[in-house]
Amino acid sequence: MKKLNYILAIMAGALFASCEKTLELDYDKAGEEVLVVQGNVSNEGIYVILNALSNVTDSVSTCGLAGAEVSVAGSDGYEETLVYGDGRYYSPTNAVGVPGVTYTLHVKRGANECYAKSTMPNPTPIDSVRYKWLKMFGDVDIFMLYIYFNDNPDTEDYHLYSVERNGKTVRFYCAPDEGLSDVYNYRYIDLNTKLEWKEDEREKKEFHGMERTDVIYGGNSFNVSLRTVDKNTYRFFSSGDFNGSGVNPTSNLVGNNCVGYFSAYSVDKRSMVMPTYDEALKMK
Repeated sequence: MKKLNYILAIMAGALFASCEKTLELDYDKAGEEVLVVQGNVSNEGIYVILNALSNVTDSVSTCGLAGAEVSVAGSDGYEETLVYGDGRYYSPTNAVGVPGVTYTLHVKRGANECYAKSTMPNPTPIDSVRYKWLKMFGDVDIFMLYIYFNDNPDTEDYHLYSVERNGKTVRFYCAPDEGLSDVYNYRYIDLNTKLEWKEDEREKKEFHGMERTDVIYGGNSFNVSLRTVDKNTYRFFSSGDFNGSGVNPTSNLVGNNCVGYFSAYSVDKRSMVMPTYDEALKMK
């Protein structure tokens, strides 16, 4: 069995605007097209992105692939064929996901065909978002973003949470249900150490005022997102470990030469402004 390296761009709404990872894919026949599916149903809308790899030696996918039959159906009776537009998305005329409904995705393009199901969980609302310095080993201090939320201890919840700046995801984490009895929970996201912060500001000056898309600078506006997903979606992201392990993700797609995911989820967001370095130093 040979291996194929490919780039899987996780384009999951405003939460994951651009998160790329190099993965490996088993294949049997050279020259077969591999369809990369990114399907999303949420309280913000429904859309599907298709990429394709046509050559087993090509590590670059075609982003926004037209010419496919894409449909989404719900256990509540909703059913619609999605229309390709905006240069990359397949989307419905006007529909959003409903918690508790199980959605089925069907994608067909030539010899490639796949199905997947996902049940949309109830949302986990963000209660508040706060900054705090966390003392680590030695002289290392990390500036943290704490996301506080009310989690139902009677349900099995899985979360993906992230920080997005200017449409680009700069921090992304997976978090399973930890079975805590306390309904008031929090997650934290490391933003910068003091040393990294100084380096970020230095780079900004060296780029003549231009800001990198993967850095949150002082004064920048950004979004914090908390997405509640089903277990299969969590398994996809955690098994692939998009935080850096390099392991292939476990897809919930069933079919022929298709990889990727289909996720029905609920998302809550907060808009923030990054404090300056001097402002952050005053925070306890």
